[in-house]
Amino acid sequence: MDRVFFWKNEEKYHEAAEELQKVIRAYPSYAPAHWLLGGVYRFYLDDPKKALKHYRRSVELNPKSEKSSLGLFHSLWELDRIDEALEEVKRFQVLTDFSCKDYREIIAEINEKWGDPPAKKKPSRRKAV
Repeated sequence: MDRVFFWKNEEKYHEAAEELQKVIRAYPSYAPAHWLLGGVYRFYLDDPKKALKHYRRSVELNPKSEKSSLGLFHSLWELDRIDEALEEVKRFQVLTDFSCKDYREIIAEINEKWGDPPAKKKPSRRKAV
């Protein structure tokens, strides 16, 4: 893994991704490598589609990993797979007793921007005397 960080620090992100793929071939159940490769693809190589595969695998291997779940959510959102992204929020929050502050803030922002408008008061049916 030292080589991964060396390449990343040198801003050689394709090399970092290749090194992480070697780690994953050797240790396919190593969730942090999947999470880190997802991050390289998403943040440095601007490829949320490739990131998605690795964030999914990281979540499968470690369902309570907040970082993996957030990576999966954001990749799905960036790919305009909104329903799946919101299902990931729900899955993680229910599994962890609503412990993720980031998700609470995300949902509040979604509700603020796209939630239902406040209900209008219905006119009173009473007749004026």
